[in-house]
Amino acid sequence: MRSAFLKGVAALFFLGFAGAAEADVTIGVAGPITGANASFGAQLTQGVAQAAEDFNRSGGILGQRIVIQQ
Repeated sequence: MRSAFLKGVAALFFLGFAGAAEADVTIGVAGPITGANASFGAQLTQGVAQAAEDFNRSGGILGQRIVIQQ
C-alpha cells in the first residue's frame, strides 16, 4: 500500500509540471484521516507540508512555489 501511495504522490508531483509556466506546483496529499490509521495520516500530512515549506524556502522547484492540496 505504501509503495502505491508513493507512486501516486510522484505522479501528482510530475503532473504539476504539465501546467502553464510560472504557475504554482500543486501536490495532493491523501491519507487516512479517521480510524485506526489516523495518526499515520496526520504524520504524513505534516511531513509533506514540512517538505514543501523547505523546498519553497530554498527557491521552490525550478523557481515555482509548491502548494499542498488536501
